[in-house]
Amino acid sequence: MLARSGGLAEDVIRCDCHSDRNVVPGLGYSICDDRGYLVDVLQPIIDARGEIKTAIRREKEGDNREEDRLAELEGRSGALKWILVACFGYQGFSNAKFGRIECHEAINAFAREILLKAKQRLEAGGWRVVHGIVDSIWVTPDPDIDDDARENLEALPTEIAERVPVRLEHEAHYDWVAFVPQRESAAGALTKHFGKVAGEDEFKIRGIEARQRSTPPFIENVQRDCLDRLDSTRSPDAVLDRLQEATNRLHAGQCRSMHSSSGIACQATRRIHPEYAERGGIKARSRARPRRPPRTGYRVRGCR
Repeated sequence: MLARSGGLAEDVIRCDCHSDRNVVPGLGYSICDDRGYLVDVLQPIIDARGEIKTAIRREKEGDNREEDRLAELEGRSGALKWILVACFGYQGFSNAKFGRIECHEAINAFAREILLKAKQRLEAGGWRVVHGIVDSIWVTPDPDIDDDARENLEALPTEIAERVPVRLEHEAHYDWVAFVPQRESAAGALTKHFGKVAGEDEFKIRGIEARQRSTPPFIENVQRDCLDRLDSTRSPDAVLDRLQEATNRLHAGQCRSMHSSSGIACQATRRIHPEYAERGGIKARSRARPRRPPRTGYRVRGCR
């Protein structure tokens, strides 16, 4: 949305015709008055997703809520979202045919500026910012501000949106939310959090193993049990007790999935399967051989 509203594209950023301009905050890049191609690409996608999100809100607030219809709308919205995410990431791709790193930097610079302005206005309205990333801010009531003096959180995003070039909205109210700490510090990781949205049965999960399809059932079930215990008790001790129980079962070789009908159990072993050992030996020998240089004219890169 920033690329659209700010007219950002690789063909208009740092143009020669307006080199004396200092438009991008913190970077000093200029932006041409001409309409960039990226605006024409993103505008129909953003408009379509906005209409779908409006339909999702109507479906949720309606008296005859249809889950199949809601799932269809959310799927369409998610598909368009990932197209937009890919468009943003492509701007920073070093081999992009229609991208430019300065455009990627400019979008991030404007996003930081908007995030800071939103943070300042929310704090002035009696809210304390708990966490924030490029497109989201989590807040909680400031304990030093009386409830009567605190501004309505439903109205604040609309007011902030009048000062910045993007549309903001109050997305959800959480009964509780937790941010996973980084490995190197106690600060919260940018993309890892979980919590319980008020009025919903399911947890909101981002970035932890329970959300990943490659996670073993035992690990996923333990994490979801921990979420249930935290939701019912709000006690870290109850979660630690569940983790200790799971750890003991794992060391004892009793990691049968509690909610799985597969009946598969693991067993600790120190023996290496002969086939695995042979494959490992082949791999080790192949690494020992000198590698041939890539042929001239071919690009060598990993496949995803």
